[in-house]
Amino acid sequence: MDKNSKLTDEELNKVNGGMKIVVIKDMKNLSKILPFLFRIKKKEQPSNKEG
Repeated sequence: MDKNSKLTDEELNKVNGGMKIVVIKDMKNLSKILPFLFRIKKKEQPSNKEG
């Protein structure tokens, strides 16, 4: 179990590092990404006006 947990920890570190790199790259396109994220949130959370 310890060996498996260590492997997963290393994998998680790699994934976290990759996510950080992706975030840094996306910071340039933040103005384009934010509106898209807000649209998704609005769709997931229907407002009282729409309901």
